[in-house]
Amino acid sequence: MRTSTTGARAATAAKLAMALLALPVTASPALAQLTISAPTMTTNGSFRDFTTGELQFFSLDNKELTITGTGGLPRLTVGLNSFTTPGGGFFFLHNLVAQGAGEANMTTNLSFTITNNTSDVQFLRFDSLITPGHIAVQGRASANLALFRFAVDQIVGSNTRTLYWANGYVDTDSGLPDFVETSDNVEFSGFSSYSGPDRVAFDWGATPLNLALNPIFPGQTHRLRYTSTTNASGGGVCLTLLGCEGVQVAFGDPRNDGSVGALRVAAFNAPQPAPPPLIGRAFGPYEGFFAQIVSQGAPLPPALPPPPPAPDYSWLPPVDSTAGGIPEPASWLMLITGFGMAGVMLRRQRRAVA
Repeated sequence: MRTSTTGARAATAAKLAMALLALPVTASPALAQLTISAPTMTTNGSFRDFTTGELQFFSLDNKELTITGTGGLPRLTVGLNSFTTPGGGFFFLHNLVAQGAGEANMTTNLSFTITNNTSDVQFLRFDSLITPGHIAVQGRASANLALFRFAVDQIVGSNTRTLYWANGYVDTDSGLPDFVETSDNVEFSGFSSYSGPDRVAFDWGATPLNLALNPIFPGQTHRLRYTSTTNASGGGVCLTLLGCEGVQVAFGDPRNDGSVGALRVAAFNAPQPAPPPLIGRAFGPYEGFFAQIVSQGAPLPPALPPPPPAPDYSWLPPVDSTAGGIPEPASWLMLITGFGMAGVMLRRQRRAVA
């Protein structure tokens, strides 16, 4: 079912101070004896221009790619900002835009370990933050779709427990539902939805992620694993920017100092006209957040400032679908195959949870 409620878990406290993971936590002196490894992170992706057949693969910490379409307008943009820091921090933000005929995929895998060097069982909590995000589609004439899948797992030996997952999906097929859902059925902070002629969008603000871990017994080492996948695929021809058929998905998670470094975040801080466009919006990292391993009984981090108001997209001009492009048969096959696999994976996960 389509998520249509406007949720707002607004908070009123000041911005949160940065906390290095390596520092001891005052909530429990025993936590100072935990060994927490530096995170390892890899991001792999690809993008394809359906018009020219150009296909590129990449595996980098930071990547900005643009394929220019008709009239010099952007047809396919891949934006990635991800890095780790000496204090055990990490940050990643995927921002994929497909306007016209093209597809972009991106997957970030991140993990770190926690070793209990104490003589007591440790009941811990992991605090982090989901970045402000967006997933949207405009147009109905072509095969356009966007999705994100996000999961946090705790692994010990051969046993894996999923602590949290979130999925989002939009497409141009009116017979299939568009949705954003979470494993705990709690909406992202400031969640809002928009549905207009040939347009669907979901937006949200910075959202706390507080996950109780499985008990870690003396001498045990547990691994925390993040997996984040995004995909944006468009099948039309982009002749006008605001009315061009297309999709966008932006999703990420900061921990510790995700906002450090102007060069690292330049791709997501570009000025935007007001009011914001539905496709092609810039997203910057959140400026204040919490992230650390603490005892489960420790107080939750201070509340976040209220999320921004829901964007208003009603000013946008009608979608120009008269110039919809038809990809080559091989491209159509890839679109249909990718579309089917994405839908099956998300719906399997929803059925499993149910």
